[in-house]
Amino acid sequence: TYSIYWDKTVSLIKELNPNAKRQLGLFPLVASRPDPRTPSLKELTTYALDYLDNEEGFFLMVEGAKIDKKSHSNQTKLMLNELLGFDDAVGAAASWAEGRDDTLIIVTADHETGALYYDEENATQSSIVNDIKWLSMNHSRSRVDISIYGDISGYIDAYGSEFATLEGLPYWDNTDVFRLCSWYLTH
Repeated sequence: TYSIYWDKTVSLIKELNPNAKRQLGLFPLVASRPDPRTPSLKELTTYALDYLDNEEGFFLMVEGAKIDKKSHSNQTKLMLNELLGFDDAVGAAASWAEGRDDTLIIVTADHETGALYYDEENATQSSIVNDIKWLSMNHSRSRVDISIYGDISGYIDAYGSEFATLEGLPYWDNTDVFRLCSWYLTH
């Protein structure tokens, strides 16, 4: 049984059937939800976590894709709005995982776009949006961070010595993230 829903005019979360064996939702997705009828990335993340939760485990990838799109066009306010929507989704996943010892959350990016920068010493919370500058409309070579929630000490023990280094510091590349996910699912 599939629960398939496509409609641009009503709230989609309430139309999905949480008892269906499979789900497919096709709808206009925006993290920040300017249209209240469109579910936010946070709402969809929460729904997916509850739907997928089972004894055998699962893998869920949540992407804030419009962060990249808005960065390509150097649209600071729209990019930040999408980033905040993604942050809300990450917060929902962290709340869902709180107190669990069987959950790994990884937050990272595959690249940076726009070579965004700002004057860290002089920027304030009220001025930051106007202080952001862009050097490009393309992907840059800027480093992206990785944040991990969950116990990966066994993985570090097994593979930490194999991490590449840059200026004497270890870093993860995309293959390390894949290897960590694979390792976590089997341990």
